[in-house]
Amino acid sequence: MLNAILEKIMFNSIFEIIKDFQQYIESIVDKQKLDKDVEKSIEKTAQAFYEGFQDVVVEPRITEEFIEIVKKFFESAELKSQCGDLLEEKIAEPDIVMLEQVFYNFGYVEGSIPGFTPREAIASFFLEFKKLANQILSLRTEGYRRIYCDQLVKYHEKLSLTGIPGALDKNPIKLEDVFITLQASRSISKADIMLEDEDGEEQKRDDEPHRPQDVRITETINVFSVSEALSNSRNLVILGAPGSGKSTLMKYLALTFAQNKVKERLELDDDKLPIFIAIKEFPSGNIAENLTNYINKHLQLDLPKDFFIPYLEAGKCIVMFDGLDEVANVRQRSEMAKKVMLFAN
Repeated sequence: MLNAILEKIMFNSIFEIIKDFQQYIESIVDKQKLDKDVEKSIEKTAQAFYEGFQDVVVEPRITEEFIEIVKKFFESAELKSQCGDLLEEKIAEPDIVMLEQVFYNFGYVEGSIPGFTPREAIASFFLEFKKLANQILSLRTEGYRRIYCDQLVKYHEKLSLTGIPGALDKNPIKLEDVFITLQASRSISKADIMLEDEDGEEQKRDDEPHRPQDVRITETINVFSVSEALSNSRNLVILGAPGSGKSTLMKYLALTFAQNKVKERLELDDDKLPIFIAIKEFPSGNIAENLTNYINKHLQLDLPKDFFIPYLEAGKCIVMFDGLDEVANVRQRSEMAKKVMLFAN
């Protein structure tokens, strides 16, 4: 009887603790999955608290007093604060000593329940609650990823015709329906080196005054598919004349990874989070630090500040920087290229 009452108290109290996060969590994850998985974890978490004295028989008066103490403890601001901080990742470990004192402050007398030690019970509770917190955080991360990928698809799924505003407004065409698989050539290019004066203007090299600006001497090495390029190289630079499909290719790759169709379209066994960055719209400063703010503003989202960091650190991202040639100032182009290189490293 004691166990059943305590389980009901603690189950409801733990549910109250996470209720503040419930609406927030439900908005980004599957509610049925949340109810099913989290409810099981809550039951296990509640059981952990009184595991050490399940077979203890005590007189009714002490039982009633103990139940009241447990109820007050699980409704206490201190416990809720520690649990909330774990759920929000503000702390890594709870303050067990402080919480033990809170338990005693509610009137518990040492030894009144044989085999029960508050500190051990609280530690057992948090051992399970941390698993529950990690589960909720994992669900939250999965939910954010789904929302982000869905929004990325919506933003890039329609074909756009540069220079012809509104051309496809009435009859939009999906990029994936008309995309033609491209081939690439790896080559060594020898081109005129342009200098920049103090005012940002480009000049021809003085030692080659007679060569036309658009002359480019190229030695082609081999031709291969985009899939081969992605599978054989960690870092790639895509070069091509204006209108040759550089941006379209990267948008198609972003869609492919966001829709989880990498194996189907590229014949690659790769699960990476796609990040598409229009260089001319990206703010100055550190790329990693500004990444989430840029994505949130660009896609009208509210991702957590460090959402992309775990994916980046684990090598689980494909990051595409589009439009370096659209940065008009040569010096700024050079600075951005260096930032991209450092970011890739």
